[in-house]
Amino acid sequence: MLQKLKIKNIALIENLEVNFDNGLNVITGETGSGKSIIIDSINFLLGARADKSLIRYGEDKAKVEGVFAVDSCSPNIKECFEMLDLEPEDTIIISRTMSQQEKSEIKVNGETVSLNMLKKISYNLIDIYGQNQQLSIIKPAYQLELLDNFDNGLAEIIVEYKKLKKELSDINYKIEQLGGSDEQRAREIELLKYQIDEITNAKISVEEEIDLIETKRKMQNLEKISQNSSNASNLLDNSASSLFQANNFLKHCLDYDKDLQYTMERVESICIELNDINEMMKEYVYSLNFSSNDVDEIEDRISLYNNLKRKYGNNVEDILKYFEDIKVRVNNLENCDYELSKLNKLKFDVLKQIFEVSHKITNIRKECAKKLEKLIMENLAKLGMLNAKLEFRFNDYNEDEKYLCSNGCDSVEIMFCSNKGEELKPLKDVASGGEMSRLILAIKSITADKEQDIAMIFDEIDTGISGNIAQAVAEQIVRISKNHQVFVITHTIQIASIGDKNYLVEKHEENGRTISNIKMLSGEDRVKEIARFLSTGSVNETSIKNAKEIINSQEKLKLEIRK
Repeated sequence: MLQKLKIKNIALIENLEVNFDNGLNVITGETGSGKSIIIDSINFLLGARADKSLIRYGEDKAKVEGVFAVDSCSPNIKECFEMLDLEPEDTIIISRTMSQQEKSEIKVNGETVSLNMLKKISYNLIDIYGQNQQLSIIKPAYQLELLDNFDNGLAEIIVEYKKLKKELSDINYKIEQLGGSDEQRAREIELLKYQIDEITNAKISVEEEIDLIETKRKMQNLEKISQNSSNASNLLDNSASSLFQANNFLKHCLDYDKDLQYTMERVESICIELNDINEMMKEYVYSLNFSSNDVDEIEDRISLYNNLKRKYGNNVEDILKYFEDIKVRVNNLENCDYELSKLNKLKFDVLKQIFEVSHKITNIRKECAKKLEKLIMENLAKLGMLNAKLEFRFNDYNEDEKYLCSNGCDSVEIMFCSNKGEELKPLKDVASGGEMSRLILAIKSITADKEQDIAMIFDEIDTGISGNIAQAVAEQIVRISKNHQVFVITHTIQIASIGDKNYLVEKHEENGRTISNIKMLSGEDRVKEIARFLSTGSVNETSIKNAKEIINSQEKLKLEIRK
């Protein structure tokens, strides 16, 4: 239920706040007073396109906020809170802001949400019906839902169907794990064996990859290495020559002083070590010579490793793990005939059960369709559409797995014609805005008590009707409002006089600007507004007296309808 609506800086509305009750809320006002602005604002709040032309002239931002009372135990409402990652509450507060410069901001219970999330949430709060609204009734899923809600016995059978479908899904998953059909399994085995051969023939290892990377780095810096190692070798040559001379001088000294023996031996040891290092350096410098074949071989090998990593893993360890896994997988696939045979037999049995249940669902839906068609056409006749015809047309389906949907195998489309002698055509292609509105009323007055408890807004659906037809429309709306909060924007006295609460939208000038506002009417103010419908000029005593009589008569009728 929409408890409170706040609108700021939308078109003629500067700052509006209004509280609503359950039951039938009737909104009236002169043409151009701003009634459509309120609907535009609610549409914006529920997820319609942010039309910046609606921002009040001279203002930078506009904001709409709605406070909704909800049943926190309802599965749909629980799902909304789960989507928001919040604990379920009995209140949902939605606010949406749009700016001339910035993107619109959307918050639900203080949490910023996306436009897509807002639409999912608002779907469970309000439905708007009007001359130019994109109605849910033209959607095939909703048309099927009408039938399912009409017969409570269907729910139990659909639960059975869903249980079997879940069992089928589990079986299909197990079959898929075993390679699927014979053809799919053969293709997978062939592919995996190719991969096993490719990795086997590559003869890769972690150690070799490290060596390859180091060798490539060495080749890329060969000039620097060669220059520096040659310089080092030359210096070692010079050092070795100097040390050799020093050692000879020490030997001559030994003839005169034996105390230098230890020193001479140490120098001699260094000479030997340095000479060995020098030989190693010469060999290293000589070895710094890679042929073009060496370079190509290293590059090819590194390329092989990179190619395998692109296919089978981020590193060599991953590739080798994948290699072991697919060997096990091939072994399982080549030895699963017995298990597959059991699963396929089980699948056949489950599919048979599913189609038995789905045919039951279809038959019940077709029975519901006949009853609902009759009731809807009776209501349409009361609403002045005496020659209207309506039919729920079912698709034909074979016992093929591809026809299995979440709640059976049926797809349904409402076929409609409003005039005698015309061909039945899809509802979405033939019904005018006014006809669609009356059709909505005809359906809702039958199904509203079985549908989700959401608010409904009927925006000037009485356009072009009067007299007995307007009265019939009023009575249908009262039936709907028995179980739903309903808002009606109307220009007919029959609807205006039967509301539980009446609201008047009017505009006035303030500081040189036009401002629209809304107020709840009670007592004499309500009577005067109803009297306005009866007056060609100003409201007088006669019109007030007549208005009171009409209100009293409609109140008695409303009580009778809601018994």
